[in-house]
Amino acid sequence: MRNILSNKWRPECFDDFTGQTEVVYSLKNILKNKYIPRAFLISGSYGVGKTSLARVLVKCLNCEIGITCAPCGNCYCCTSIINLTNPDSIEVDAASKTKLENTKEIILSSEYKSFKNRFRTYIFDECHMLSLSSFNFLLKILEEENNNNIYILVTTNINKVPDTIKSRCVSLHMKRLSIYDIKSRVNYILNVEQIKIEDNMLDKIIFFSHSNLRAIMNTLEKFSGYKNISDDRLN
Repeated sequence: MRNILSNKWRPECFDDFTGQTEVVYSLKNILKNKYIPRAFLISGSYGVGKTSLARVLVKCLNCEIGITCAPCGNCYCCTSIINLTNPDSIEVDAASKTKLENTKEIILSSEYKSFKNRFRTYIFDECHMLSLSSFNFLLKILEEENNNNIYILVTTNINKVPDTIKSRCVSLHMKRLSIYDIKSRVNYILNVEQIKIEDNMLDKIIFFSHSNLRAIMNTLEKFSGYKNISDDRLN
C-alpha cells in the first residue's frame, strides 16, 4: 500500500524540520550535554511538526548507538518508535483521555511492562485538554519521581497549561512557518515525487490551507496521481 504524502514525508530527524532552527538548536545542546530534563513542553500551531519533533526526540534518547542528535533509524528502538510499536514509548491523545483515572492508568500500568529502552517516554498530545486533576497528578509525578521516565507534553494552546507544569518543563515553541519555508519544503517534496504544479496553484493551496504544512500535503495527495497539477484540476 502506498504511503500517503503527509506520512511519507513526516520528519524523521532534526534536519527534516523546516524553519525551526532555534528549537532544533536547543534540543541538540541538551542531547550533546547529556543532561536530560524530566519533562519537555512543545507548543505551536497546527501542522508545524510538534508530534513529529517529540518522536524524533524519543529516538535521539533511545537509539542503540547512545544518546545522540542523529539517531540511526535502523535499530530496534528507532524502527519501533517510527512504527508506533515500542512498548516503552507511550503516546496519549489527551483530547480523548482527559480524566484523572485515564492519566493514572496510562502512567501507572506502564510501570509493570518490560523495559527495553534507555528511557520510558510519554507523549501527551494536546495536553492542554487534560483535566485539572490530571495536571495535578502529573505535577506530583514530576516533583517526586526519580527514575528514567520522561514526559513530553505537546499543545496547540500553551495558555491552558498550568504555570506549575510549565515551570517544570523545558519549553520549546515551534514557530509558524513562513511562506518561503513552506514553499521550499513543498517544492523539494514535489521534485522528489516528480509532481509538477503551477506556481499560482501552489499559492492557492497554501492560502486555503492557512499555511498548515500537513494540510497542504493532504491537499496535494488528492492530486498526486496526475503528476501535473493545474488550475482545472484544483477546481
